[in-house]
Amino acid sequence: MNKSTVNTRVKKLRAFFSQYDIDALLIQKDVNIAYLTGFPAEESWLFVTRKKLYYITDFRYILEAKKCLKGVVIKEYTKSAFHTLFEIAKQDKVKRLGFDENHLTVAQFKRLKKEAPKAVQLKTANGLVENLRIIKDSQEIKLTREALRVHHKALKQLKRLIKPGKTERDIYEHLEKFIKAHKVGFSFPPIVASGPNAALPHAKITDRKFQANDVVLVDMGIDVKGYKSDLTRMFFLGKISRSILEVKDFVQQAQH
Repeated sequence: MNKSTVNTRVKKLRAFFSQYDIDALLIQKDVNIAYLTGFPAEESWLFVTRKKLYYITDFRYILEAKKCLKGVVIKEYTKSAFHTLFEIAKQDKVKRLGFDENHLTVAQFKRLKKEAPKAVQLKTANGLVENLRIIKDSQEIKLTREALRVHHKALKQLKRLIKPGKTERDIYEHLEKFIKAHKVGFSFPPIVASGPNAALPHAKITDRKFQANDVVLVDMGIDVKGYKSDLTRMFFLGKISRSILEVKDFVQQAQH
């Protein structure tokens, strides 16, 4: 992600500070940190003050963070992330520190309260980054469309591959090769379920062979730089029963 995009998103985030009566915001959710910085966070925090952006991490991620994050102050913690957080808060004269209660464990919340100096008031500020993420910019739309393009390409291949004699595992292994060849990821572990297995909500991959007149369900998604598709498709290997057609009609009516 370029520096201009980072600055634009952080500026929009800071615009919420007055509304929530905070001087700074602690961000702990990985996907929110990636949205603001373009850098995937592992066991790291982002601390946004009115003037600066801090990435708080440990020694394992320092080198990569310094290489990838431009315009962000990288802070390595040794004692604890909490200790470093409040050192920054003191340095930047933060008096009202916002946090999202949905992204803290009970243990983390207790420690946050325990280690917060008296000069710092902790304030709930839920969903600020999520509010920004609701409206996608042109780059996000482009990545989402690319995920769908690759997804439809995979489905087109499956139409040729899914036939009697193949197994669920055969199709799953083909999908694994497909994503590696296209340098993308799965949105979630794909489901390939045939015959009676297709009735299971989250069927596991088996070695069941497809049979004539089988129904084969494929539920999968493609991940392109954090932007994901999610489509479920049914493949029919022969005659479609009347009961299935009735269910299909019912589902289509419900969707509209």
